[in-house]
Amino acid sequence: MNDRARQIFKPEFRFGLGGVSLGNEFNKHTDKEAEATLEGAWAMGVRYFDVAPWYGFGLSERRFGHFLHNQKREDYLLSSKVGKLFKASKNNKHADFYPLSDSPNDIIFDIRRTVCAARSKTACSASASTAWT
Repeated sequence: MNDRARQIFKPEFRFGLGGVSLGNEFNKHTDKEAEATLEGAWAMGVRYFDVAPWYGFGLSERRFGHFLHNQKREDYLLSSKVGKLFKASKNNKHADFYPLSDSPNDIIFDIRRTVCAARSKTACSASASTAWT
């Protein structure tokens, strides 16, 4: 493991919670259920969280962002993916990919814009570091 990875993946961040299920990938979950899951993980000491725009067409990011917004930024590590951006569309085709997401979005492929969008949706400040691996 290189030095940058050792700095990022401290012992408290070696166990994490992935966001695909909170994006309604496998089953439909309410916001209240998602919040309870995140609160439970936090209470058990989970401080590493992984999200992606693809998970529920942005639903997972919004749910994690809502929860993490109330935590101190230095207390957790958040990873995401870039390349896919979602834009509200009246005639969207989200159900073709994630029938349980209830998303109003269509997909756009744009790496630069997705970095900024991920920070915005997950409540990360612009000064938050970005680790490119």
